[in-house]
Amino acid sequence: MPRPGASNSSLTVGDETTTLIDLGFTYNWFGKTLSEIRLSSNGQLNMDSDDTDENCCDADAIGTFSRPRIAFVKEDLDPSQTELVGEVLVSRSTQPLSFKVTFHNVLFYGSGGFTQASVELFPDGDVVFCYGDGFIDSERSFVAGVEDPGEGGAYPLPFSPFDANTGITSVWPSKKCWKFLMPYSLPSASPSPSNKPSSTPSLSAMPSVSTMPSVSAMPSYTFWREIPYESYMPRPGASNSSLTVGDETTTLIDLGFTYNWFGKTLSEIRLSSNGQLNMDSDDESRGGYYANAIGTFSRPRIAFVKEDLDQLPGVGEVLVSRSTQPLSFKVTFNNVTFWPTSSAGLIQASVELFPDGDIVFCYGDGFMAGRNTFVAGVEDPGEGGAYPLPFSPFDANTGITSVWPSNKCWKFLMPYSLPSASPSPSDQPSSKPSLSAMPSVSAMPSYTFWREIPYESYMPRPGASNSSLTMGDETTTLIDLGFTYNWFGKTLSDIRLSSNGQLNMDSDDTYANCCDADAIGTFSRPRIAFVKEDLDPSQTELVGEVLVSRSTQPLSFKVTFHNVLFYGSGGFTQASVELFPDGDVVFCYGDGFIDSERSFVAGVEDPGEGGAYPLPFSPFDANTGITSVWPSNKCWKFLMPYSLPSASPTKSLSPSSTTMPSMTPSMKPTPDPQTTNSGGDPHFIGFHHRLITYQGECTLILLNSPAATATRDDVTIHVRTTRKLDFSYISGVAMKIGEDIIEITPNADIILNGKEVITTGEEVTISGLPFALTKEEKGTKRLIVSYSFDIGHGRIIDVQANKKRAMMFVRTKGAFPDETVGMLGSPAKSEMVSRDGKVLMKDVDVNGYGESWQVKDTDEQLFQEPLGPQYPQKCLYEDAPGATGQLRGRRKLLVKKVVTMEEARAACASIADELKRDLCVQDSMAMGELDLKDDPFYMSEEQTNIKNIQSFSSGGRLNSNSNGNQPPKPSFTLSDRFKATCPADINAIVQFDASLVSENEILASQENQNMAGTTPTLTSTWVAIYRSSNNLPSVLIKDEFRNAMRIATSIQTDVDLSSSSSAITSSSSTSMNDLFLSSQIETSSREKSKKISSGNESSKGIRAQTPVAVAKLSPSEEFQGCWVMEHMRCSLRKEDINDACDGNSEHAEAISICIDELMLHHLQMGRKFDDGVIRAKATIYQGRLLEDRGFEEVQELSRDMATHVSSLDASLIRYAERAVETLSKSPGARDRALKILNLLGRQEPSSRMKKKRGGQEQSNTSSRSSDDGDDDGYDPWASVKRFI
Repeated sequence: MPRPGASNSSLTVGDETTTLIDLGFTYNWFGKTLSEIRLSSNGQLNMDSDDTDENCCDADAIGTFSRPRIAFVKEDLDPSQTELVGEVLVSRSTQPLSFKVTFHNVLFYGSGGFTQASVELFPDGDVVFCYGDGFIDSERSFVAGVEDPGEGGAYPLPFSPFDANTGITSVWPSKKCWKFLMPYSLPSASPSPSNKPSSTPSLSAMPSVSTMPSVSAMPSYTFWREIPYESYMPRPGASNSSLTVGDETTTLIDLGFTYNWFGKTLSEIRLSSNGQLNMDSDDESRGGYYANAIGTFSRPRIAFVKEDLDQLPGVGEVLVSRSTQPLSFKVTFNNVTFWPTSSAGLIQASVELFPDGDIVFCYGDGFMAGRNTFVAGVEDPGEGGAYPLPFSPFDANTGITSVWPSNKCWKFLMPYSLPSASPSPSDQPSSKPSLSAMPSVSAMPSYTFWREIPYESYMPRPGASNSSLTMGDETTTLIDLGFTYNWFGKTLSDIRLSSNGQLNMDSDDTYANCCDADAIGTFSRPRIAFVKEDLDPSQTELVGEVLVSRSTQPLSFKVTFHNVLFYGSGGFTQASVELFPDGDVVFCYGDGFIDSERSFVAGVEDPGEGGAYPLPFSPFDANTGITSVWPSNKCWKFLMPYSLPSASPTKSLSPSSTTMPSMTPSMKPTPDPQTTNSGGDPHFIGFHHRLITYQGECTLILLNSPAATATRDDVTIHVRTTRKLDFSYISGVAMKIGEDIIEITPNADIILNGKEVITTGEEVTISGLPFALTKEEKGTKRLIVSYSFDIGHGRIIDVQANKKRAMMFVRTKGAFPDETVGMLGSPAKSEMVSRDGKVLMKDVDVNGYGESWQVKDTDEQLFQEPLGPQYPQKCLYEDAPGATGQLRGRRKLLVKKVVTMEEARAACASIADELKRDLCVQDSMAMGELDLKDDPFYMSEEQTNIKNIQSFSSGGRLNSNSNGNQPPKPSFTLSDRFKATCPADINAIVQFDASLVSENEILASQENQNMAGTTPTLTSTWVAIYRSSNNLPSVLIKDEFRNAMRIATSIQTDVDLSSSSSAITSSSSTSMNDLFLSSQIETSSREKSKKISSGNESSKGIRAQTPVAVAKLSPSEEFQGCWVMEHMRCSLRKEDINDACDGNSEHAEAISICIDELMLHHLQMGRKFDDGVIRAKATIYQGRLLEDRGFEEVQELSRDMATHVSSLDASLIRYAERAVETLSKSPGARDRALKILNLLGRQEPSSRMKKKRGGQEQSNTSSRSSDDGDDDGYDPWASVKRFI
């Protein structure tokens, strides 16, 4: 569906029509600019605005169309059909800038299904395809992909359930999204439009590595890949030299070949003593002292161990080596030290450059001490972009690490090729499109999968382990690779070599595949064809041989056909294919010869999910991989487009001090840049990504940071928190930077040293201060105002005021000294420590921690107006006096906007961080607001440390709990312990306790099942409560044990289930009935239950999960129009107290869900909820739960033995409290309360139900049926006297 906040319009689209649409921006279509497109009613965008062909009526494969298009749900559709409320929506968003077309419930023509699909275009050319809960008939299909019959190429959507070669599917891809990365940039290579310039480099045509999803089968164009560790030392046989490098110096070095730097050629670079390569040979800067994040540097560089380093005499060395096989240039820092001494850390690292632009980073057994960090990555502030090393232990967004990456290697794949590496145009069209048949242009991204590389040799590598194979004609040989090889995300250890010049990737495939050059894309089995034709290694006219070699540096497996002849006559081969563990393949050809009447094929093919990739460069045909001309002295590399699951980049940096050697700390402090965030309800994400939710009201020291050096200023930040009934928030921020005090009010006013600063629009003019200040206004009414304070040395404080809600947010970025303390913790300590040295959740609870950072009378006061509570007054945890008259006050409670969980989850769905998304859902429901997601706390880029948060799971999410004389504030959990089924299957109730179910109920249930499609008989409704999957395994095991004990001690074993009526009846026999007993035993919670069979059928299979609680709602036999809630049973122990549960125990929470679900079912059925309509039979323990939901005790006992009756007004009040306060301790409880409250608000009390308590039984009695007779002599205990 359209993005929230986007500008939307609905199109009236008829059958077989096209509509001209303005995109609203300039769109990059394979290096050309478009501003208009045509939308076809058949689910496709015609990229030529003059193309009015609606293209009916088939799912024509990508690669077979004659005009440029984007097909997203291309088939014969009809938006004019009215069986569903279908519509075509066009939306334009500004953040991000995009154009989106949505087909919502548009039908396939005639019949065959409906669509929920969208296609979204971005200025840089990227396209996002998304699919909702559509449906497609088994006889229909549709196609999706991108196609430009000119120079662009054909790109079918290659992921399951689509066919990778055609983009066609006959299965609907429910709830899936895919992004197509445009392989051509606009000539200007300029970044997408921005409202304000950014000093951070922007990649124009490619997303950053850190924003791309990490999946097991992720394409290789993430630009980075983890590879097996080789060595950081020079390659064997390389030409080596040692450099004498002084502290804070650079050295000009000749690479020895032409190097591809983002489509430009370099022959020289400068090596900085601080562990980085300056790619501009005139750049003599050493790069500074610190690990400056990738993306913040102003000059092109390759940082491999960038920090303040020093080569000490007699300790370390800097080596430069040049290799010929493969052709490469390598710099090694061997035992180079961190400044100032070797105790600060030793470096064993290298960076290796290859002519095609690829770079390998390797790290040996180095170490870092103290708080040292370094940065690694590739950066070109011009057109190239910023690529931090994204794998653990590096931070994926900055490339910074504080943990040494011992014995690791990673490869960076250069996303731009040199202009010379262009494939040949195809001489003949291909009937089968190929993902890899993409022409290359200057500045073309690497996801062409193929790259031309400098010719080395088709013969084995020097120093490799070689063996000669004796192969006959039309044979295959099983070969062990010697390592684990990545074949499209799967691992292989052995393959079969065919005598006809191909590798069979299925080791069981013994087919030699004689005798033609069968085109890539036409084969039925996985293969790598390198010189595939009819060859004969057994011929002896030339001294031909087949060689197998294995190399360790680099780790590879190579097959060489040296002077192997074509069968009969026609030429000889000098060719090789080399496999690397990460999946890459190198094809090399020497001085072979081929007759003009012969040809051979080369390429990679996986008929499964992998796809077909013919070798696309001249003299090969780009669509088939076939050539009739020998490619003398040429080499090409195929880049495997899928990575193994283990090689996934990390999303956040989680430094661990325990992994660092204990050494003397560095004399020159290098604190770790970190980000903190404060805001919301309110939540504080401190240093080391620890989260606290603090619900008190007072003034707090958020951060107190002393000056680390003479050039830095002290920084102190105070925040003021305010309570509003059911939630809290930050309502004021004051800072002291050096000697200047700045206060930002909720109305976004700035008070500097006691005087208000006048701002005009986004202009702020302040001079003579030790910080730089910028202002930005956001939102349609510009009610969100952001101030950014740059206080120097990479430290930034961002303050945002939401004038609509009077809420404020604070974020700090950069490296603060270790002595920094406050509510956010300290950079030097992973624990959260209070002002008096107590560790959070170990020595002190959250409220005690927050109170320790309350601003005291001895602290400097930064706010102009001191507001209570002020120390020595305690922080408040209850509603402030007079709160009932405020917006969210109790008197206006029933007119407050109610936000359901579904609405909150939908509004917060775009938040990437899982924990922040849950917090957004919680806060949206508490505040009654659906646009919280736009606030910086939830949308900021830093990730929370989920592991650390979960370590406090027994007490919730570090929620504050009151101490002292104040009652504890219940915590709110992010998941539900239980799930409910209402109405429940009668067999589930039988499984819980068969004695609760009558014979008539089973007969009525079976009758309703047999009368499907008709109005069911008015019968009872049962609810069953089960454990959800959010419980620990130990909890489920304990339940199973208790269930077994319950069966052994209380379940009736003389029940006859074999009667023809299938009813449960008593039997005089005392023998145990195996069938009935098995129905009570829960064997697995994962298997679905089979209903108890009727007649002679037997009940077989594993039983379903046993409910932990049940209850029943049935029509009253005594009071006309009333209902009875009874049989509220639970197998959990009442004695097990848990304050995190609704009702303070799992038993109470399960019964509470029973009550809520039955009430919700009653209301959803459209029944009245007048006073006394629902009559409940409860124990004393259950009575408390009913009263918490508005039920009232009866004043006199009646025939049905009811103890409580419903009250509309009381239920409205009680459920309103549960909806907005923290009485509901889980998302499900609050959601049910909101739904019930919504339905109760629609009820109108009838005139017959006006008396409370004392009169309710009289009105009920008057409504009894006339044949009940006089009840004056009725004895309610008569039924039990026979037991006395």
